[in-house]
Amino acid sequence: MNRFASIVAGLSLAFVGTSITIAATINVNPGESIQAAIYAASDGDTIQLVQGLYTESNINVNSTVTIQGTVVDGDPVTIVQRLTDGQPVFVISNGNATLRGLQILPVSGTFGTGISITSGSPTIVNCYISGHTGSGISCTNDNATISTPWITDCTIHDNSGNNGGGIGCFEGSSPNINNCTISDNTAGSNGGGIYCGHTSPTIIACTITGNTAPNGGGIAC
Repeated sequence: MNRFASIVAGLSLAFVGTSITIAATINVNPGESIQAAIYAASDGDTIQLVQGLYTESNINVNSTVTIQGTVVDGDPVTIVQRLTDGQPVFVISNGNATLRGLQILPVSGTFGTGISITSGSPTIVNCYISGHTGSGISCTNDNATISTPWITDCTIHDNSGNNGGGIGCFEGSSPNINNCTISDNTAGSNGGGIYCGHTSPTIIACTITGNTAPNGGGIAC
């Protein structure tokens, strides 16, 4: 057997019994369930949301999947809208999920958070989060597991809450907030734009403007 054949034979033996997983893309159309697609997905899969309106609440993301909206000229045009009063649109409770290219909005007159992050290290990229009355994004520390989200290139506009109208960081969470516009949010107590309570956020190259609160209109830490 020549040297080349020996190398090929060796490689063939090396791959015997080795499982290779290929990530899948699951396409979801308006009117179909995002939650059902998450349950059907495996870690590493992408859930592609076709342009349109999705009305759903309390979408539990507890795995390492990417939920990708449609982006036109750099702007997200896929809308995910709260269905049930008092519930967040998304709940990220574990894993390293990615939300990208989504408008996350409430139905008019409903109360709730846009994205509730209770643990894990999710990435939120190029999302428009507006109109929520329980903070645009809420980061907490659930079951002694620190949430360390990366929030990048997002617009967080015209939300409200008691502490942290735009982003509320609570109980040991450690968010990284990069290149975001956080504007015209309101808090009843602290941090119209961003509130940091017993947290260690990193805030880089953000525009924080027009936010109001009795204590710390822009940021209260």
